[in-house]
Amino acid sequence: MQRKVPCRFNLYVIAISAAHTMELVFNALLDDFVGRGLFWLSDCRIVLKLDTHSDAACRFIMYIPEVAALISTNLLAMFSVDRVLTVYRPLKCRGDRYLGLAIGGICGVYIASFTLNLPLVIQSGLVTHKDSSDLTKKNCQFVDSLRIGAQYALYLSILGSNIIPSAVVFVSDFLIVFKLRGLFQERGRLCLNDERGAAEFRRIVGHLALTALFFVITFPIIVVIILRQKSDMNGYQISDPKYAKKLVHVSRLCSSIESLTYTTGFITYFIFMNSFRNELRRLCRSHCLSMKSGNEKYHIEQNMRLASLKPKPQTGNHMVSNEPAVKDDSSRGTCLLSLTYSGGK
Repeated sequence: MQRKVPCRFNLYVIAISAAHTMELVFNALLDDFVGRGLFWLSDCRIVLKLDTHSDAACRFIMYIPEVAALISTNLLAMFSVDRVLTVYRPLKCRGDRYLGLAIGGICGVYIASFTLNLPLVIQSGLVTHKDSSDLTKKNCQFVDSLRIGAQYALYLSILGSNIIPSAVVFVSDFLIVFKLRGLFQERGRLCLNDERGAAEFRRIVGHLALTALFFVITFPIIVVIILRQKSDMNGYQISDPKYAKKLVHVSRLCSSIESLTYTTGFITYFIFMNSFRNELRRLCRSHCLSMKSGNEKYHIEQNMRLASLKPKPQTGNHMVSNEPAVKDDSSRGTCLLSLTYSGGK
């Protein structure tokens, strides 16, 4: 789609999808499913907690999801601000303009997210709990959550990945809805029915659906993160360990739900974006045609191979050869020599 019709919004969607894929692989698949899901499904017989194998694995699995979350939320906030500018100034801020600026902003968000989360690598590690069972004795977490580096990583997650992007998205959605309300009233008064305007409206509604889902999921996560921060500051792990453990489980549940919402982007784009549906239909059709041609080629090769393996037909004791017959001119040559000799006499 981007090669056919270059657009800033396609770039945002591609970059956000890449960040969502990173988080789904490292958080949902490796940590949630392989680390805890298999343990529960196998009735506590299969233990594959990859983040507890070593300090390096622990830090890597903690680092990548936080980076991906910071990237996706801030790109979504940037996407929302860009959509507001497009709604209020549709001619100056068309989607096919300022592509270089959008690419620069996306690259800047990626670089900043990887850089700002580096203290997380330093402060995280394997922590051994003596009063726990053998299966939960080692956990991947902050070594000391009250250190400055750990507090920085927590506030970066709270403010940079959740509160600030959520506020920007909420304000942007409010401005978009306010502008659309005025546009609908004007179109109704002028009795306009523009097909291009209707397509643009569907894209804007799809963006609103995506951002609204993000805000609904992010708000409970913000509350749980603040409660966990308060629990760590007040030392609830010692004074009220049951409450602290419940907060840990609730935060993991919210994290898993957030990972599941990342898969709803495909559904949103399919419902509200006609160009996305057309491109998906074209890709499926070309894939089916390639599979069909591949099957036909395979059957042709199989038939040729079977034909080459068939025994050649025989006549009596002599096998019929497919090679062209070679005439034997020896007798003819002998006759010619004899005639020449007799004529000479």
